[in-house]
Amino acid sequence: MYGNSDPLSGESDSSSHQHQSDDDFNSSSDSGLSGDIVDAIPVHNPEPDRCSDHHAHTSDSSSSSSPMYRSDADENDEDDDAAALPQYPAASGSNEAEDPPKHAHAFMATRPIPLLFMQFSVPVGFGLLVSMAYSIADMALVGHASTGGDMAMAAIGLFYPLESMAAGIGTGLGTGLNAGLSQALGEQDYPKACRTIGNAILMALAIFITYPAALFFLLPRFLMISGANDDIMAHALPYGRILLACAFAQGIFIMTNNLLRADGKPNVAMASMTASAAINITLDVVLIFGFGLGTTGCAIATVIGQGLPSAIILAYFTFFSKTGVRIRLSSFKPDLRLMWHIFLVGISLFVQRIGQSIKLFVMNVMFERIISSDEIGYYLAANQSVSRSYLLLFVPLMAVGQGALPLVGYCYGSHRYKRLSQTIAFSVLTGIALGLAAWVIVLLFPRLYLRIFTDDPHTIAIGTTFARIYCLAFFVVGFQSPVTLVFMAIKLSPLGMIVMLTRHVLVGTPLMVVLGLTIGTPEAVIAASPIGDLIAASLCVLMSGIAVWHLVRRARLHRAQVLKTAPHSELEMLKALAEDDRA
Repeated sequence: MYGNSDPLSGESDSSSHQHQSDDDFNSSSDSGLSGDIVDAIPVHNPEPDRCSDHHAHTSDSSSSSSPMYRSDADENDEDDDAAALPQYPAASGSNEAEDPPKHAHAFMATRPIPLLFMQFSVPVGFGLLVSMAYSIADMALVGHASTGGDMAMAAIGLFYPLESMAAGIGTGLGTGLNAGLSQALGEQDYPKACRTIGNAILMALAIFITYPAALFFLLPRFLMISGANDDIMAHALPYGRILLACAFAQGIFIMTNNLLRADGKPNVAMASMTASAAINITLDVVLIFGFGLGTTGCAIATVIGQGLPSAIILAYFTFFSKTGVRIRLSSFKPDLRLMWHIFLVGISLFVQRIGQSIKLFVMNVMFERIISSDEIGYYLAANQSVSRSYLLLFVPLMAVGQGALPLVGYCYGSHRYKRLSQTIAFSVLTGIALGLAAWVIVLLFPRLYLRIFTDDPHTIAIGTTFARIYCLAFFVVGFQSPVTLVFMAIKLSPLGMIVMLTRHVLVGTPLMVVLGLTIGTPEAVIAASPIGDLIAASLCVLMSGIAVWHLVRRARLHRAQVLKTAPHSELEMLKALAEDDRA
């Protein structure tokens, strides 16, 4: 009567339940009913209506009786598990539910995990690499232009903490959108998925209108405190004001690409980021070298390169999407519970980027205190080159984490815990391997990255020392980065936030001030970063133990609830098969 569907491992095929392989019961307990047997109990989810207003109303009014349209509050694990229990059709001989439901995102539950990682992580990595390429191109073109040079690079570096803050808000909202949408798709709750998109956009509008307006008038003071002299200020002010005025474009660009990945379209997200980079670099060349606009042209190119693809993606999800994930007017009805969930998931990455912004700002202030005015431009340019090189090394780790996020969220939402554990293990091991490889490369060949930005030998010499100190503990970041994203996908965002706060704010920044004031050298200021990485990685290991306990407890509760609701004949059949298997 049922298709063979494994709610915990995610394995499924179209054969009938009567022909299910005895292999599903190989690890049965002495009582005849183990976790693997419970895993084999089929889950029937009727094909949902999509984002119609009628269905949204129905799901809200019947959330207590339907397994898929649950309350957005998701206040505790017991309610989660009870709400997601399988629904068994009446024993009337009807064959309405004979086949498992087919929907646009079912492949996340059936394809091999390594293949899914390739499908999601490679496009993400390529897209991030391309996106990073135009960020590097901005610096490189400005640095090599006759109207810019090292002073223009220093100007971009002084504004970078504010630029990183905008990116952090976009990344936090985008990650919250990604996780919330993936969980809703795992539950096959399409109205909730549509409302998640609308509420994320509302949050972006509110944030990206208020905070840039406040910073716009404080920008000159901020740059002066950071150590800008008259030469640097001439490049930094126009660049910063344009990006602040158009900060919404950057935030929406990050969010829309997360939306594509959560909807199972990583290749389209990759194409979007590639198109953005192509537009940006082309306009950079035209505006910087053709019109001599320097950092002003660089800022204009960035805004257009991010705004145009974002508009196209939003238009697609409004008018052309066929997967059930659509942006409608009803999607924008404010839902405080959904907004709170998006905030909780995204707060860790937001804290990470804000922490980076604070750390970079404090670093610039410390440089201004301990470096002479005629040398500070070179040190700021070198530090900015090292920071961009560090982000370039970080791209593979971000690809692993961002590629795992929709898969982990989907498995978590659909209660496929066996498959969830396999996905997490694969992502962490891949991140560790990539982190070790990047660590070796940066220690052996730091000049390889620095020559991209400048030909000045003095700046390169400073940057070489900075790079080796800054990345001294990069080998632990390969574990830390994917694990913090997993925390977000399984609704343990506070754990990731604690790790990020420790790395950048609680340890990294205070230690930077202490070392700078006591030792009084730029190298001592930089040394605070690897120390913060090591302490945060140790804390991340402890937090991982809490996450494992959470998942094991949730899986056991789900199995217990399944046993309570399974028909008596179903349980007797499973016990008999288990006895035969042991015999």
